[in-house]
Amino acid sequence: MKRNSFSIVKLIIFIIFFLVITTFFLTIYVIPKMKEYKTNKIELKRYERLYKKQVNDLIFLEKKRKLLKEKYKKIKVKYERRFDEKDFKIFLLQNFKDVKIKSNYKKNRHIYKISGTINSIEDLIEIINKINSYKSILKINFPIDIKRKDKSYLTYFYISIIN
Repeated sequence: MKRNSFSIVKLIIFIIFFLVITTFFLTIYVIPKMKEYKTNKIELKRYERLYKKQVNDLIFLEKKRKLLKEKYKKIKVKYERRFDEKDFKIFLLQNFKDVKIKSNYKKNRHIYKISGTINSIEDLIEIINKINSYKSILKINFPIDIKRKDKSYLTYFYISIIN
């Protein structure tokens, strides 16, 4: 019987030793790691919220970009098209008589001096409106000089090419 009692005491000592080592291990390693895990988990959730917000912003901006691209498709085509002086002269001859175009290059921009005769001021207004629908992006520089000559008007104005 002594043998069994000794083995029970030995077992109890081993159990106590095991418990001491386990608590030591828990206090030294596991508990600090658990705290670190909790803080990392909170930070991860914060970053996930930021990530979702950024993804939603990107989706919104992509939709907006597609809408703008569709809306300004004509302007983009006009912008990419090269300006052709001969074609523009043909375009002006529809309303003008005796069209003359002189080219200048100032401050990184092509400026063209347009001169010609028209029958009425309404024709000039019509031409200005038509220039908005021209193949390239053009800007009419003011002032527009208009001089009366017999039954027609001599006009001078400048056009800038936007590229």
